[in-house]
Amino acid sequence: MERHPWDEIAERDEDAKFAGVLDAASGIFSPAGAGPNPLRQFNANSVGNLRVSASVVGQEEMQDEAQLIVTVQRWNNPPLR
Repeated sequence: MERHPWDEIAERDEDAKFAGVLDAASGIFSPAGAGPNPLRQFNANSVGNLRVSASVVGQEEMQDEAQLIVTVQRWNNPPLR
C-alpha cells in the first residue's frame, strides 16, 4: 500500500507528509494529530488530498487506487432537532 499526493496542489503542500500514515500490512490509515501544525505553511491543519494504491496477490494479482480526503476533526456535536 502506498500514499501519494492526489494532485499538484496536494504535492505542493506536501499533504502525503503531513496527513497521516498508512499501515502497509493492515491497510489502516491513521490520521495525523489534530489542530494547527506548526511545520505546515500558515500553521495549516494536518489535512490532505491523497492517492492511495494497493495490490493483492492471490490466484490472480489485483491492484487499484482511490482518492482519500483527510479533513479536520469535528469537535462538537450539535443537538438533533
